[in-house]
Amino acid sequence: MSNCKVIALTNQKGGVGKTTTAVNLGVSLAQQGEKVLLIDADAQANLTMSLGYSRPDDLPNTLSTIMQNIIDDKPVDISKSILHHDEGVDLLPSNIELSGLEVRLINAISRESVLKTCIHEVKKNYDTVLIDCMPSLGMLTINALAAADSVVIPTQPHYLSAKGLELLLRSVSKVKRQINPKLRIEVGDYTMYNDFANDPAKFEQNNVLYHYPINHDKLKIGKFCSVACGAKFLFNSANHAMASLSTYPFPLFFEEWGLEKKDVAKSWDNKGDIIIGNDVWIGYEAVILAGVTIGDGAIIGTRAVVTKDVPPYTVVGGVPAKPIRKRFDDKTISDLLEIQWWNWSSEKIAQNIEAIQSGNMEQIRRI
Repeated sequence: MSNCKVIALTNQKGGVGKTTTAVNLGVSLAQQGEKVLLIDADAQANLTMSLGYSRPDDLPNTLSTIMQNIIDDKPVDISKSILHHDEGVDLLPSNIELSGLEVRLINAISRESVLKTCIHEVKKNYDTVLIDCMPSLGMLTINALAAADSVVIPTQPHYLSAKGLELLLRSVSKVKRQINPKLRIEVGDYTMYNDFANDPAKFEQNNVLYHYPINHDKLKIGKFCSVACGAKFLFNSANHAMASLSTYPFPLFFEEWGLEKKDVAKSWDNKGDIIIGNDVWIGYEAVILAGVTIGDGAIIGTRAVVTKDVPPYTVVGGVPAKPIRKRFDDKTISDLLEIQWWNWSSEKIAQNIEAIQSGNMEQIRRI
């Protein structure tokens, strides 16, 4: 399908929930009427086995078969390798043969784009393709990142997992810079967006504006955030150069004015990324400008225009947005920032929802 979205689920640390996330997300999307393809890009074949294929090594056609044929420039019929599951998802399975393929990729022509070629053959048939990556930063993971529109990084609030995340983010940035400039990082479990005016699936198109690759700026949204209909995130290309005597973007029309193409970005001031913390509420038609950081637990009022950083657990509103009040006393805010309940496991959160919703800080502090 023309609007098919390809998402890589990756983390070089094992046991963080990549396969579980892939299965649950894929089935959930299928239940909402989407056509979903799951790709098992791990030689351990955990995704394949999770969907009931307990003997993956007996499967005649797998991802390894397809990618080897692409490397050898042989005819490819991917449909013969795709399995149809009762849960409504399709699966391109894996087995142990994939571990040998990684070695063969090293000397392959266009080695980073073999998986992308594979996906291109079938993406017209799907709304979403989910790639479950192996726990490493090898050539297969690079292939997944090169093929993806975005990447989801399941992780845990543990020291070793966080250290691994730092290395992975550097790899993602390198792939985006050198191979796949369209790649976006999506962070924030359970974050929701409500849109009763437009298709919420077009959030990036309708709500993330002036976001061009030349600036390398990012929108980072944390966990458990609630973004209301019409909220807008205005990036750096919406700015003009404050030091200039004119607001006109002369460098943007470099050919007309005999300027250097490489200086296009001098048309505007680059104020950096937009960073939204965890448990943030962004109200109806609020506008967040480039370079703004919104702290955990903050509330952005309806149609507020946020031009400056917002401290944690602060309610702001107006044009430009100004602090109205803090949500809690300083001690409670300090404790919440230290506890970081949004980083708890889903089971732990479920057990303590009543305490969270009732504001029972004594119980939260005892956990």
